[in-house]
Amino acid sequence: MALKKPAYVIVLDQGSRDAPPVVDEPSVKTLLIDHHLSDVFPRDATVVSACHYPPVATTALLTYEICKTLEPTVAESCAHLACIGTHGDLGNTLKWSPPFPDMKETFKIHTKKSINEA
Repeated sequence: MALKKPAYVIVLDQGSRDAPPVVDEPSVKTLLIDHHLSDVFPRDATVVSACHYPPVATTALLTYEICKTLEPTVAESCAHLACIGTHGDLGNTLKWSPPFPDMKETFKIHTKKSINEA
């Protein structure tokens, strides 16, 4: 990855272990979003994790919640992706009740059956 000379690296759902920096270059900023149980992560990464806060928000849901605050169109255009990722990790019997976001409008457009089959 260092050969690509990135300024930023975003790692999703894979960084739940002690490790050297994702890119061993001090100027590279790394954001790691993960839901797996861990207290150690790659060095020098900024970590977003819900692993110690049940019910655990999945990486898909954490990413959705972060991105929708940065870009208003994400809430409508990507909500179904957050549902697919959440159902993939937590199963299709998940009840979308607080503290999970209200996805009723999403499920009107993308049925739970279609989300589960995706």
